[in-house]
Amino acid sequence: MLPPQQQAETYIITFLKSNQENYPDDTILPMALSIEKGSTVEEPAAPPVREDWKFIGWSSDSNIYTAFDFSSPITANTSIYAFFAASAAVTDDKSLPEGTIASIDEETGGYEILPSEEEPSGTEHDIVIPSEINGVPVTRIGNQTFSGRQDIKSVTIPSTVKEIGFQSFNNSSVSEVILSEGVESIGAAAFSNTDIAATTENPLILPDSLTTIGTKAFNSCKELKSIEFGANLQEIESEAFSMSGLEGDLGILASVKVIEDSAFSICNISKVSFQDGIVLEETGSFIFSNCDSLTDVSLKGLSSVPQSAFA
Repeated sequence: MLPPQQQAETYIITFLKSNQENYPDDTILPMALSIEKGSTVEEPAAPPVREDWKFIGWSSDSNIYTAFDFSSPITANTSIYAFFAASAAVTDDKSLPEGTIASIDEETGGYEILPSEEEPSGTEHDIVIPSEINGVPVTRIGNQTFSGRQDIKSVTIPSTVKEIGFQSFNNSSVSEVILSEGVESIGAAAFSNTDIAATTENPLILPDSLTTIGTKAFNSCKELKSIEFGANLQEIESEAFSMSGLEGDLGILASVKVIEDSAFSICNISKVSFQDGIVLEETGSFIFSNCDSLTDVSLKGLSSVPQSAFA
């Protein structure tokens, strides 16, 4: 036995169930082990099982899923919580249309907002997508979730949402969109043919986290007059802003690497400039075709002009 001054300092690691409701009493948790200071704890080889629920992961917080870092050295007594989420859950959030569904997204492990199973009531909504449900983050707005709905005035999307799905708001009555820092991609036709209103004085601001604007994402948005791109935008896919109301000056940032076919065709922009340092790795044709108001173009950031760019 080591002398007292040489005995290794140990801490207790306790694996617990989260405080979510209706957790079964016959779970293998809690369980505990002791570990030396500065060591790391191994993630259990077999995750706990809960019937009809999906295991999300081990969390450092019992109230909201915060992934536990098993690579960090242990320096104190530590509790680690098993987190589950229902495979399908109906939200009762009053800021969402009645009957809206939340389901686990297999790729992210977070909730995906899906279309309502009920017909619109006629009540207009200022939609606020929740950042979490039952402690699990909302990470995606699903395909066609609010497509065609005429009862939406505005939508606020939280930082937990990483992806806005295909046609998620297209042909809807939404006129105001607030995108939080954290959103990474806007899917194909996500906001196409909507009444999103933005002016030079009050542009649609895209977050710095956004890297991809999908095909026809803002196609035919006639009231979209001005947009402010985020600093890390990389891809503007085909017809993303075609036939929109964009007007005035348009600056393409150096971060952009891909601009696809007809991305800004048939718009009212009057000036286009490319930021110094831009390297377009992929370009389509007819990017600014049929922009009849376009009279001022600065190409100083480009090494070549894409085919029929200004046809």
